[in-house]
Amino acid sequence: MKALPVFAILYSKDYEHLLPIAIEKLDDFGGFCMSEAFYFENLQRYYSKEMGSPLYKVYLYARNLFEDTDILELKLKTMDIEKELSINSKRTVNIDPGYINKQHLILASSKERGARIHIGKNIFLEMEYIFIFKDFKPFYWTYQDYRHPNVKAFFHMAREYYLSII
Repeated sequence: MKALPVFAILYSKDYEHLLPIAIEKLDDFGGFCMSEAFYFENLQRYYSKEMGSPLYKVYLYARNLFEDTDILELKLKTMDIEKELSINSKRTVNIDPGYINKQHLILASSKERGARIHIGKNIFLEMEYIFIFKDFKPFYWTYQDYRHPNVKAFFHMAREYYLSII
């Protein structure tokens, strides 16, 4: 099934110059629409030991669709980009790919946890939103940053774009 690729990229302010390089390495999709940069306090505590601080996060959606079954390869590609842009074996960017279709926003992860489904090669999928009653609804496991009104609004725009091109 055709889906709209989406990405969340966490990056260190110290290595902000690597963000365009990371995005360029992902550009098999005809370009992107990108959100504003967000600062989330809860992400600082978890990621700053590896990535430094302050950390910012941007969200992107692609201009072109892909097959949702290609998410496994896309996650592996993002992990390779993270390694390539690492400095002293520490990531400067953390790239989380996913996709939007009519009903969901799905993220791919290399971390196993309760609501995630294994799709091969130690990659898991997790539904972050379900679209019902004309809105994206989060689950109790949905990441805190995906609950932010501006992030949710960005993904509404992504879904509207998706619906306009399918």
